[in-house]
Amino acid sequence: MTLRWGVIAPGAIARVFASDLAILDPSRECHRITAVGSRELVRAAQFARDFGVEDHFGSYSQVLASPKVDVVYVANVQSAHHETVMTALDAGKHVLCEKPITINASQAREIFDLAQSRGIFVMEAMWMRFLPHIIKVLDLIANDAIGEPHFVIADHGQWVHGKQDHRLLDPYRGGGALLDLGVYPITLAHLVMGVPTQVTATASFTGQGVDSEVSINLGFDEGKSATLHTTIDSVTATRATIAGSKGRIEIDRSFYAPTGFTLFGHDGSERRFENPLRVPGYVGIGEQTREVALAIKAGEIESPMRSHQSTLEVMSIMDEIRKRIGLRYPGEISDADDSGIVS
Repeated sequence: MTLRWGVIAPGAIARVFASDLAILDPSRECHRITAVGSRELVRAAQFARDFGVEDHFGSYSQVLASPKVDVVYVANVQSAHHETVMTALDAGKHVLCEKPITINASQAREIFDLAQSRGIFVMEAMWMRFLPHIIKVLDLIANDAIGEPHFVIADHGQWVHGKQDHRLLDPYRGGGALLDLGVYPITLAHLVMGVPTQVTATASFTGQGVDSEVSINLGFDEGKSATLHTTIDSVTATRATIAGSKGRIEIDRSFYAPTGFTLFGHDGSERRFENPLRVPGYVGIGEQTREVALAIKAGEIESPMRSHQSTLEVMSIMDEIRKRIGLRYPGEISDADDSGIVS
């Protein structure tokens, strides 16, 4: 079965996606991009030339109407994800949507409810979850390699102020550090610890009104915790540590991308795990497409590796953080008070 992809918005991340697919499946027997749509036809045409895409369009709707497309990769700005994904589902297309899938949990819930009612697959493109080193880390934790996890430390920082029109500086495009960068350390903490019972956070803001830096503390049952940080003001180490009752795991930079890690035991032992994805030019975004193909072939509407519920839980954590720091987006209706997290 060849999964035929349509790309919505041929920006930087979509180009990485297309490049990874070409490396992952050079014969195009399993994955083929058959259409690309942009609001600027010239950009769609350039993308089509660069990646050998058969059809290019000057609108998203034409991609969604194409009988040559089975699944769409939604890669436009996050403030537009909700509308785009809902429209794609209405058109009967399966969806892989860039993270965050929406700007709040309420919007994500609407997407998943529609997918459920239509029997259509949809998944947030939290590509970190599908990388071999993250799968191995979670497997080691599940098999008691560090004992009971007690503490997670993680950060993700990038400097974006060199371009004043950068999307992360624009509140109308869902900008800021939390939703775009902070989602990675929050997701890691959630994968290891689950849903927090307490959330505290502090933040700094830009003149445009988006969060430039957020420090987060998550509290869990039995005194477990996570200390997380995200910023668009500076490039940080972007590493992660997971500490448990028997040892700890230290994940190298950048923890959310293909990398290695070290397992340290309290007995002084040390075990190194190198990055297995050392393929020239391959970023790792393509790994999640294997799961998409398997799920769609099986007739599933979600993946157990990135279930609708897991996405909703992370979105609810971010809603709660935003409530703590006072972050709202233009025209947004948020259900942060309905997060289910004990404050």
